[in-house]
Amino acid sequence: MSNNISLTASMRSNLLSLQNIAGQVDLTQNRLSTGLKVNSAIDNPSSYYTAVSLNNRAGDLSALLDSMAQGIQTIKAATEGLEAGANLLEQAAATAAQALSSSRSASKPAEYYLEQGYTIITSDMDSAAIEALMVDGTKLALGGDVVLDAGLLLAADNVTLDGNGYSLSYSGEDDLLTVSGSNAVITNIKLDYKNDAGGSAIDVTGSADISFIEIEARGNKVYGIHSGKGGLINLDNTLGISVEGSGSQRLVNGNAEIYDGKSNTQAIVDQIGKESLAAMAAHQFYAPGVAKDDEYFGQGQWYLPSIGELMDLYGTDVNGMTAGKGTSGAVGNNKATINEALNKLKANGADAAALSSAWYWSSSEYNNNLSWLLNMLDGNRINNHKSYSLHCVRSFQLLENCFYPFNSSDGASGGVGNGSGVAAPKIGDVMYSDLSYGSADDYDGSKTAVGVVTWVSEDGGSAKIMNLKDLRFSSYDQAGNFNPDKPYDTSAGTVASTRWTTDTDAKNTNITGITDYNYPQLLEAAQSGGTISVSNTNLEVNNNVYLSVREGVAAYNEILSQYDALIKDSSYKGINLLKGQDLTVTFNEDRSSKLAVQGREASSEVLGLTVVDWYKIEDIALSLSEISGALGQIRQMTSELGNYYSIVT
Repeated sequence: MSNNISLTASMRSNLLSLQNIAGQVDLTQNRLSTGLKVNSAIDNPSSYYTAVSLNNRAGDLSALLDSMAQGIQTIKAATEGLEAGANLLEQAAATAAQALSSSRSASKPAEYYLEQGYTIITSDMDSAAIEALMVDGTKLALGGDVVLDAGLLLAADNVTLDGNGYSLSYSGEDDLLTVSGSNAVITNIKLDYKNDAGGSAIDVTGSADISFIEIEARGNKVYGIHSGKGGLINLDNTLGISVEGSGSQRLVNGNAEIYDGKSNTQAIVDQIGKESLAAMAAHQFYAPGVAKDDEYFGQGQWYLPSIGELMDLYGTDVNGMTAGKGTSGAVGNNKATINEALNKLKANGADAAALSSAWYWSSSEYNNNLSWLLNMLDGNRINNHKSYSLHCVRSFQLLENCFYPFNSSDGASGGVGNGSGVAAPKIGDVMYSDLSYGSADDYDGSKTAVGVVTWVSEDGGSAKIMNLKDLRFSSYDQAGNFNPDKPYDTSAGTVASTRWTTDTDAKNTNITGITDYNYPQLLEAAQSGGTISVSNTNLEVNNNVYLSVREGVAAYNEILSQYDALIKDSSYKGINLLKGQDLTVTFNEDRSSKLAVQGREASSEVLGLTVVDWYKIEDIALSLSEISGALGQIRQMTSELGNYYSIVT
């Protein structure tokens, strides 16, 4: 029997077909299981190596994406740590403020004051009964908290009023305490004052020494302490003075109405809106280089200055004024200082320009048809019709309590404004977007200049600034003629504008602070100034008071400990931007595009916060100023991290 197998041609053809089908089935199964059409260089060398390259790049991009996501989380962890830390520091500030209040409020028994020749004011006395006790040379002390039925007038000389840590409360249309006599002494007292019509907790037209004062004042245009008509006040410090309400201020000299452009502008905008061209432009302005919603220099924070603020800007000696109209008293020293700073800024590359030798609109009315203007050429004061064109416009900004507390002329405690313990801001200083300030000689473009200082408060804690150039308008008299995104746009062609274009009807009556002032009235208002000198009284806290603040000391130090623990835990994947560690986020495969995020130390020690053991009132005040400075630094760090976060996202 033969072992040879004989295959016909057709059988061999069928067998080859089956082998091909089996190979194709294997190939198809491999593609189905791998999802790849080309699995090796043998299948298709060109496609295979192209696929390998693309897969490698996809892997690199996935790694980059993961790296960016981790970078975002790292920045977010630091930002959230700062926000939570700021809340803790605000609690510490409240603790210190409470301790300061306690240090001022230790009451002595009535017998102590009686032995010293005082008369006791009891809680059941009304205002008339208290005023009857205020005769020349008398010494009065509160024997308890007193609620007044009317404001008090202290007209006698050499009167001492010791609050003994108790309070006088009043809610009504009068000033709480008016001092027209000389050499009054007011100490160790709390004043709780509310007046919706505007007024002062203390109004001095005579002279007074005020120390250990605590004031809570509420209402629109309410003032903590006001000195007018030549009044003279020596004040130990301003730490205990708090005011709330539109146009309210802690310390005010003279007739505040002619210096309150902020309230004027708000009233104009609220009443006639975009038709109030200059006022609306000043209100819409925001400093170039900062965000439109910036807390300090964004939109809605600026205003059209009042005539008094323009007089301060130029440099006017109100005691040398002989009339409201004209150039009497116009010295021009402030304008020279401010123009010098603006010219230096311009020379160093900033978008700035000196004041024009022209008329500038104010937000102060003369009457329904006319408003006050001031000429920066010679300081001339005049009024003109509200619809008149070709007058210049600058925006002002009031920075209240941002540099607090500055209680002496030779130094400062480093508030929010600078955090470095240098002198308070002064006229002609350049203000930057981080609330630091300094000479225009030092401007190098590394920080955003937002304005020039035109006025500084008595205590150095508040300042007014003016923007860096005249505003530009697209037309003289059309609503919407100002573009806040391009406030200095020279292509607009118009350097000034009308401030008001509607008919003189009832809606335009009494919309600003000094409506219907004629020339003599403006003179009287300008010359009604007084003097408030602020010093820093450092008195030993007695043992009883010290014991009463021990709980505050422990709470304050515990909050600092919690703050440091929070900062230490504000890390992600081992990187903590608040401990000075840096982060690099790469955006492409060859690492040529990347962002270096610079970390900063945010511990309490680095921010200037110290563990406390309060023995003096100045110790508590120092803690408050340290926290104020630390919060300023935290705001700056939060802003920087926010910029990094925006770039990466």
